[in-house]
Amino acid sequence: LSRFFMRLSISGTPNRLGQETTGHSISFKDIADCPTSCWTKSKHESFLMWSSYAKELGVCIKSTVNDFAASLNVDFQAEPTSDNQLLCGTIDYDKGPALSDDEILLFSKDKVYGDENEFRFYCNFHTGIETFSSGIKVPIDPNVMINEIIISPFICKEASDVLIHLFNEKYNIPTRHSKIKLKNTL
Repeated sequence: LSRFFMRLSISGTPNRLGQETTGHSISFKDIADCPTSCWTKSKHESFLMWSSYAKELGVCIKSTVNDFAASLNVDFQAEPTSDNQLLCGTIDYDKGPALSDDEILLFSKDKVYGDENEFRFYCNFHTGIETFSSGIKVPIDPNVMINEIIISPFICKEASDVLIHLFNEKYNIPTRHSKIKLKNTL
């Protein structure tokens, strides 16, 4: 993706944030309370990402933008409504002058987070979403979304083997150990 942020509207046409698509414009206020999913665009494993976000019992899920959108079981081809959009884009770590105020709020971070190489989704729909005190549950089709699962290098090999077996048995999705080798420290 380029630096332009995309909205996968009902019509499937990518647009800049706030640009009209068949009469509807989306703004920060429209999606302030929407479920958000943050991913990295890095093609390789990162010790930084593992230690920051999945140090205990974590996995890395590999997917694509199209597979993520397709897995949501939301009809993005129906008539445009504010309740049926997926707003997504690459995070800007420079807060460039070409960004609107809404884009800065939604798609920028301080430069110190640049190694995350983040891509973010805002799910502006409510079909099937359940809310809990600890978070939300957005129904997805894992066999559509997930291309590969990588088990955290912080998990012992025996537990990792069990997880790989369970993922392969339940979903038949390629699952493997992390390639990062940790040194034992005392």
